[in-house]
Amino acid sequence: MYVNAWTWMNQMQNLELDRMLDELGVQKAALSTSVLIGLAVTTGVALLWCFFGLKLIRLWAALLGMCAGFGIGTAAAGALHLDATVALIIGVAAGVLLAVLGAVIYKAGIFLVAWIVGSSAGILFLQPQDEKILLVCVGIGFIIGLLTIWLAEPITMILTGLYGAFCAGAGISLLVPLESPFLRPAVSVGLAVLGIMVQFLMESGKRKRRHLERARRIREENSTENEVEKARAMMEDLDHLPDAKKPKKKLGSGKKQKEMKTGQNKKENRKQNKEKGKSSPTGGNSGEDDDITFLDLDE
Repeated sequence: MYVNAWTWMNQMQNLELDRMLDELGVQKAALSTSVLIGLAVTTGVALLWCFFGLKLIRLWAALLGMCAGFGIGTAAAGALHLDATVALIIGVAAGVLLAVLGAVIYKAGIFLVAWIVGSSAGILFLQPQDEKILLVCVGIGFIIGLLTIWLAEPITMILTGLYGAFCAGAGISLLVPLESPFLRPAVSVGLAVLGIMVQFLMESGKRKRRHLERARRIREENSTENEVEKARAMMEDLDHLPDAKKPKKKLGSGKKQKEMKTGQNKKENRKQNKEKGKSSPTGGNSGEDDDITFLDLDE
């Protein structure tokens, strides 16, 4: 059964799940479980966008880059009337290329996410019926992407917070019956405000830790430089001291031991000579001669 795409989108915006299932011609009992699982997964991903849009920007850039590259590659191959296999190969190659660029290059990933999200938001609100309006939506997304060159983090946090909040609000309103018509947009607005605040707080804490780490490194570098300067100044002061005030070099241990041994030998020889002088018949003269002879030998 043919279903008008624009009518189906309007019904999705109005959160009329039952009517969409009826127009698809599928029994609700057979599809309800799979639809609820899909909605739950989609809502969970939307909440991640809302609260962790900037933190997981490389992941979003890789996923969106893969999808966008595949679509652009296959569309270009179809416009050139290439074979289906060749078009598929070109689409996969373009998708992988954009995914790698978005995941590896931080600025490129932010630009890609902002461009795709801005374009899809323009399509959702303007609902283009012709190619001109569609190009306008793509141009709006491109301008938003260009703004991220100067204000990457703030624009990304606001954009992902809003986009994730409204998608999550739509999913929650489908999963949980909300009777009041004002309660549905209130959920989306509340999630948007909360998600943007959480993202700004996380980014502020990240920058604070980065500044503290940089300050710690600067303190360590300055401390090392101060120690080196103190040691250099001390060496210069020692060089300028007069010779009398400079610390004297101590004698080596070998020379000290030699002098002490020589002194002990002298004392013992003198003692022996005195004893010999006392016992000899000539009295002290012989001791004096021997003492003089010993001194001459030692000298």
